[in-house]
This record gives sequence, C-alpha cells and structure tokens, in this order.
Amino acid sequence: MSTLLLRLAGPLQAWGSSSRFTRRTTDHAPTKSGVLGLLAAAQTARTLDGKAFPLTDRFYLTDAVFVAAVEGDDELVSALDHALRYPVFPLYLGRRSCPPAGPLAFGDGVRNTDLWTALTDLETTPWQAASWWRRKQAPRVDLELRVDAGAVPAASGPVDDPGRRTTTTQRDIPLSFDPRLREYGLRTVVQTFIGIDNPVSHAPRTSVHDPMALLGGA
Repeated sequence: MSTLLLRLAGPLQAWGSSSRFTRRTTDHAPTKSGVLGLLAAAQTARTLDGKAFPLTDRFYLTDAVFVAAVEGDDELVSALDHALRYPVFPLYLGRRSCPPAGPLAFGDGVRNTDLWTALTDLETTPWQAASWWRRKQAPRVDLELRVDAGAVPAASGPVDDPGRRTTTTQRDIPLSFDPRLREYGLRTVVQTFIGIDNPVSHAPRTSVHDPMALLGGA
C-alpha cells in the first residue's frame, strides 16, 4: 500500500460538490471527485460534447495551497504519479480556467505508507503555505485535515486534541462521469487539526486571557 501526495496550488481553484444550475459555488477544500477527475485527465479521460452552456455565476478560491493524498496499491499509485508528471491532457484545479502553479506531484510524489501517516508526518510533508502568509500567522498554528473516515486511526498520533474532531457527509464520490448524467455518492469525512509551531511568525505572542483572574478564582 502506498500514498500519492499532490500539491494543489494556483491563482484560482474551484471545487464544487453542491453546485446546481447557473450558480457554481466552491467548497473550501478539494473534493474527492475533483481530485479523481484530475488524475483521470492525467491518464486517459476526456469528454467532448460541443454543447454551449448558459451564463453562470462562478465562485473561486484565490491563492490557496492544499496537500491532497490518494492511497492505493503500489502499482496503481506509481502509475498515477507518472501520469501527473507526464499528463495526457492539460490539468486544472477544478475548472479549466484554473491552471496549477507548478508541478502537481508533491516532492518525490509517492510515500510507502498509509494516507494518514503521509499527511501527518510534518517532517516529510511540511506546511505548504506561502512564506508571507506564515509570517502573518501566530507562533502556534492549527492545520486542518479533512480525511475519509475509514482512513482515520483510533489513535490519532500528532493530532493535539481528538475531541475537536467533527464528522460530516459530503456528496463527492463519483459514480458516473457521463456528462449526460453525472452521479455522486456520499462519503463520511472527518475534520480534525494538527497543531504545529510556526517559527517564522511575526505576530506578537499573546498570553491566555482569564476573565476570572480579577476575582481571585472565586
């Protein structure tokens, strides 16, 4: 079992899981269907129907950077890594107007470990935020993780507070990419956080405020 890491960065990104009709919103993080569609385009998939579409209102994320991970058999993961480096078709981050800024394969791409370990090993998968953004953040930062529920171990390793986990459902498992009838299924997603030190922070350190301190603990 191996894990493929992707670095999804660009001026614009759009990852919609609930868009309907002419209002095309975006989620705050990449969707499973969007990442799988990107990998499919890197290998062989393409759709052409020649139809014109009505004007739509479209929403985007700007200057975002995500690290995404896909777990699978060694041979499959290696093939996907090769496809990202030598894609069959141009790749984009959710929409054709959103080209990536730089290679999509993260470093050497493949980790010989499970998905959870690959995402939480901060020595080999460090925080990817831009340096100007890191300088503006606090000396201690919480990084958000959104992971398939089945990939989250009972012992959460470096996650600071397992009690902060929340579980939601998201309709972004592709059941059919047919443009005439696209279908998506539900998956369970666990949202949690990893606390990391941010040594380049220029933000002032603040003490914890105790509103009861003046009362002497009464």
